[in-house]
Formats: sequence, C-alpha cells, structure tokens
Amino acid sequence: MQNFENTYWWHIGRKSIVKHQLQKTFSQRKDLKILNVGCGTGGGINVLEKFGEVHNIDVSPEAIRLTKLAGFKNVKIYDGKKIPYPSHYFDLIIALDVLEHIEDDAGALKEWTEHLKTDGHILVTVPAYQWLWSRHDDALHHFRRYTASQVHRLMSISGMRVLKRSYVIVFSLPLIVGFRLLQGVLQTSHDEAASSYVILPKPINWFFTSLLQLEARILKFTSMPFGTSVLCLARKQTKAQS
Repeated sequence: MQNFENTYWWHIGRKSIVKHQLQKTFSQRKDLKILNVGCGTGGGINVLEKFGEVHNIDVSPEAIRLTKLAGFKNVKIYDGKKIPYPSHYFDLIIALDVLEHIEDDAGALKEWTEHLKTDGHILVTVPAYQWLWSRHDDALHHFRRYTASQVHRLMSISGMRVLKRSYVIVFSLPLIVGFRLLQGVLQTSHDEAASSYVILPKPINWFFTSLLQLEARILKFTSMPFGTSVLCLARKQTKAQS
C-alpha cells in the first residue's frame, strides 16, 4: 500500500482531486486544524499540510509505524470507535475511502461531526455503486459501496450541509466494469478474495494519472453524473442553519 500511495495512478489522481477541492474551498488558508482519518501510510499528508496542522489516525499499527518512519508527526492509533481528540477541535476532517470500512457509518459521521468546530468541514471519498461489488471489496474488508445520494443523506442526518457531491474517477468506469465482468466469468468458487490493483506499464500509468489530474481541474467547476468513486464535501450546520 505504501508503494501504491506514491506511484499508482488511482492514488495520485485521487490526491490531485482532493487537493483541488481544498484549494477551492479554503483558498490560501494555512491555519486549519485537520484530522486525517485513516491516514494509511501517509501518502496524502503532504497535500493536507499545505492547509494547516494535520493530525493523523489509523486503526492499523503497521500503517502508524510506517507513517512515523516517513517523518510525519501527530500520528495516533485509532480504535475505530472514539476519536482521541477533544470535541469541537477541528476545522476539517478528511476521510478518504474510510467509511466503507466502518460497519456503523452513520455513527462514525456523527462522531466526526462532534469533533468539528462551528462551520467545520468534512470531506470524504467512498467507492461507488453496490453493483460493482467484487472480490476487491472482500479483500479490502468493505461493508458496502455507495451512491452519491446515499452519502448526501448520511451527511444530512449527521448535522452536515452538503456543499459539493460528485462522482469522481470517471474515465475508468467502463474499464473497471469490463474488468469486473471478466473476473466474474473466470473466477471459481474456490478463488480467494484479492484486490484489483493491476500493475501497469509506466507510460499507461502516467497517462491515467494525467487524465485524473485533468478531471481534478474540471471538478472545481462542475460535478460528474457517474464514476467509480463518490466525493462529498459538507459543512457543519449551526442550530440556526438547521
């Protein structure tokens, strides 16, 4: 995962999409207190640090160890239940492909909202469409995949007002649908669950990365009607707003 976070087109492209959304929302701010939920091995922390002080949590001791080895600070183990920080502490909570790993996703969002300051923000990405479920999801211990409207509804019931929702990583949808269909034809009942990472030649990996970097710029101005992931940015509502 550490190697993928720094080299694989999907991870680099998602990082670019997130960076452009944060640039649009927070402009030149560099004073945010940011909670990075599910920090993994730290591949996206450099982007977040441009906007303020980043605190990183993950349930994996190995991920925490690698993140610390990479030189990042403010790294804590997270049991997946109670965030180890005070309430109303953060300006931004970011969770990239985390919610699908949590059985009680609505409870997690309410917990995150509790740790936001007034008018604080949450940005999440999640995998799209339950009909795309495959051995990849089994291997990564997902509980579900989402539609954009489902994420919107979860944000709303957690006390958040959605500012932006969009499908993302658009170009790869037909490729992934074809790949999953082929997997379904070829797999047997004895096949073990395995992730769908495909090691690509460097020129193709670069080309796919470039497509997602272009998409990241387009997403600053519009939303996409389909894609392989969902992005949602929401702001905490005050009592007056709700």
